[in-house]
Amino acid sequence: MGKKANKAQHPTDAFRKEERKKEIKRNKFQKSQIDEMEAIKKDPTVALKRIKEIEDKERKHGPTEFSERRKGELKQLHQSLMKREKREQEEKQRQERVAEAARARQREQEEVARAAAAAAAALERPQQPHIIAESAPVMDRNMMTLPPGAIPPPPPRGMGGGPMTMPPGSIPPPPPRFLPPGQIPPPPPRPGMGPPGGMPP
Repeated sequence: MGKKANKAQHPTDAFRKEERKKEIKRNKFQKSQIDEMEAIKKDPTVALKRIKEIEDKERKHGPTEFSERRKGELKQLHQSLMKREKREQEEKQRQERVAEAARARQREQEEVARAAAAAAAALERPQQPHIIAESAPVMDRNMMTLPPGAIPPPPPRGMGGGPMTMPPGSIPPPPPRFLPPGQIPPPPPRPGMGPPGGMPP
């Protein structure tokens, strides 16, 4: 004989079966909550989308205790994620400023080191003698250099109007002195005249 279609189920088995259904439903809901939480952590705008969906259901079927509690949790989660994102962004900017300051100090130290190395190399390099581009003209000891604006004295002449010649054994006159600008030199001594004071030559 076959089994009866409407065979009564044992109350314990029926209870276990109902508990198993509830457990499966609860696990499914928890898994959906975990997946939703992971999606919100990756993109905080997902929380706003879920809140909007809950509000649409409330307008159609009315608010419930679960929907109100879920909206509060999503809002709190969105705010905490936005605050954390702001703190992370500020910390990233601070680290960038610190790194830029460190790079600037390093560049400054490198420039100072290069300048010091260049100065040390310049001190160690042997100094080259100064090369005179134009050689100074050789002047006679009797030639007189007059400052600008001075009138040169006439050359000494002898009795016949020619150049004055020194007798043998005589001492030549001292070289002419430098005259200041604008001063007229004294006239040359006449031939045959001795030195001033009556002293013999």
